[in-house]
Amino acid sequence: MKKNMIRKVAWGLYLLGAAGLILANSVYGWLSFVPMLCLVIVTPIMFESLLHLSFGGVFIPAAVLLVVFAKSLGVPDKLVPFPIIAAAVLLTIGFYVLFPRNRGIVKIGKFDFGDIDDNGENFGNVYESDDGTTCTVKFGRSTKYFVSDSLEKAYLKAEFGAIVAYFDGATLSPNGATLYVDASFSGIELYIPRTWEVQNNISAVLGGVDASGRHSPTDDSPTLTITGRCSLSGISIHYI
Repeated sequence: MKKNMIRKVAWGLYLLGAAGLILANSVYGWLSFVPMLCLVIVTPIMFESLLHLSFGGVFIPAAVLLVVFAKSLGVPDKLVPFPIIAAAVLLTIGFYVLFPRNRGIVKIGKFDFGDIDDNGENFGNVYESDDGTTCTVKFGRSTKYFVSDSLEKAYLKAEFGAIVAYFDGATLSPNGATLYVDASFSGIELYIPRTWEVQNNISAVLGGVDASGRHSPTDDSPTLTITGRCSLSGISIHYI
């Protein structure tokens, strides 16, 4: 809770400062409006991505800034925009290959989600753990069906990809369950029984979470807590 509060305060202060910077720029004319707006939007994305070692969130925004400020930086016209964007995409893929974030044990807080890459099944750019609680997608798409008599934890991660996850085949543990979601430049769809109590604790950065369908939890329903982060992504909750 304290960490989330610090994040909210930091983002609030940044947005206030960004608003003041845009107004001051309009008066003093340091930059034209579009470059200034790009700088204000892209900077926090790069910082947030760097903290989480999300390479796509670093190289792609950096390429956008390089294209926007190409003339000011003296970048040759023949490099703008497609060679720069292509280089950023290849750098992103190369860094993910050289420094895979899913190698070995993945730990989120107190949770241990198992060895995704070594013990799990590898379907190209889709990784699933043997215990069925983890699904990770990079530059691809996956449909995940959770089946459990007492689900306590689950982990979904998508980077430049898409995940569709169905929870109607699972029963939550009496103490509830936690779903950790990590989405970067991706889309995640969650199909959740309408009778479950759902608590949304996702931190969104230029992204959002929306819900559709009738939600009618019962008094004795255990709680599914959805936490994690969403950067330049969309998470949709469908109650079924």
